[in-house]
Amino acid sequence: MTKKTKVYKNRGYNIHHRKAKNNGGTSSPANLVEVPVDHHRAFHLLFDTKSVPETARILNDTWIDPSWELIARKREKQNVESPPLPLAQPKMRGEQK
Repeated sequence: MTKKTKVYKNRGYNIHHRKAKNNGGTSSPANLVEVPVDHHRAFHLLFDTKSVPETARILNDTWIDPSWELIARKREKQNVESPPLPLAQPKMRGEQK
């Protein structure tokens, strides 16, 4: 079963909840980030709404070079509501830097 994808501003981007709503996340601006539709689909295909530690475990067990380990730890309280860093805009083929 697939959910209907909303495309915002006809730019091929979705709004992603950094902390899933079913895990207590809200729709506050600090919890929302605009991501390319294909990245959003890939994230949910791989991780669905798994917790951060479970996502890190999957990445470590399957995707990351075994000589490295991704560690998920909770941020200090004052940094929890920090807005996300802006994403680099993907370049179209043939576009100048």
